[in-house]
Amino acid sequence: MCFLSPSRKVIQAYSSILANRNNDTQKLGTVIPIPKFDFNLVNALCDETIEILRLSNPLITIDSHTTIAGDIHGNLFDLIRLFKVTDFSNNGHLLFLGDYVDRGKFSIETVILLFSLQCTYPDQIHLLRG
Repeated sequence: MCFLSPSRKVIQAYSSILANRNNDTQKLGTVIPIPKFDFNLVNALCDETIEILRLSNPLITIDSHTTIAGDIHGNLFDLIRLFKVTDFSNNGHLLFLGDYVDRGKFSIETVILLFSLQCTYPDQIHLLRG
């Protein structure tokens, strides 16, 4: 049996949504179900994220191949759209400036996806925190 880390389980659950290049994010939550995760997986993901952030350098160097995003505010649809329009698959970098949750309907889902991406791609995804 193959063991998947919590972050890999989340990425696997979102893989078909993230890989689909169609602009069908408006169907999320209706035609396309939003993945759900149990408490134990989310708790383990938080532990994994804390460890990744603890080991990461607080000073990052970014290059011109970086997409900078701010104020996601729990909008899962915008976050997924951002991944679909960036060149992340080609060694691009994504820098998130904060304000990950609070206003949108999907704050928990947004932070779960962001934490999973941070853990899976720690050299490409950068979450500013403070």
